[in-house]
Amino acid sequence: MKICVAGWDYQKDYLWALRQAHKEFDVIIINHRPELPAAVFNGIVLISIENIGLEFGCYDYFLKTCWDGKSNVLFTHDDMRVDDPSVFKKISQLDDDQAYIWRDKAERVANGGKHGRAIFCSARFLNFILDWECNCPQSKGKRDKKNKRLLKGTGPHRGFWFDPHNTGHTTGTPPNGVRHYNDAIYHFHWMLGRIRDRKVGPQTMWPNPEGDPMFVVQHRYFPGFEAGRRNTWDHINREKARYGDDSKVGKAVNSKS
Repeated sequence: MKICVAGWDYQKDYLWALRQAHKEFDVIIINHRPELPAAVFNGIVLISIENIGLEFGCYDYFLKTCWDGKSNVLFTHDDMRVDDPSVFKKISQLDDDQAYIWRDKAERVANGGKHGRAIFCSARFLNFILDWECNCPQSKGKRDKKNKRLLKGTGPHRGFWFDPHNTGHTTGTPPNGVRHYNDAIYHFHWMLGRIRDRKVGPQTMWPNPEGDPMFVVQHRYFPGFEAGRRNTWDHINREKARYGDDSKVGKAVNSKS
């Protein structure tokens, strides 16, 4: 397994955990803040790119530029905390084609069963999304009904879709011509449903993907693997208080959402 990290906040404890993981797994940080000293990463590969497309812009760059074509990959934000770096070994042993990585059930429910903060992807899945040209609604222009603006289509695409006009929009009303900051995860989740149901592309191609169905839209719990929200953590107790927690380490949850 390889680990791709979207770099912006650089949570210090997580960087320490990544340095431990780097002894066994290749870790690459695709970052938007090149002014940080390379020594802080202690041998981890650090690649600076333009701040375009938020985390999915980083993930797509990694997939098309750094990936070896054969390894499973854990894609994560860098505002994370882990109790024990051995969690990366446990994640590497997953046999899903795609799984969202959660702290617990409360986090999954609070996020509507989807997020871009930690996603495990198999090599089979990554090769498929690289080969498949997606002609989704995002590829075509549309009118933003809420804000009454025209959003230009991004065109057919492969890999991870991201908004090429988003250069840092993460909250509030999108700037003119920019999609909502969550549109990339909405697209990703939509794509997963199509792949799970083998309804990729025109109906004449179904069932597609061919062969064995892909095991996607999965949910795996790893207590102690905590995702921040813009490097803040107050949400964790709120989520647990509201939704409870009956999760177990590595538990799989099949999802139709």
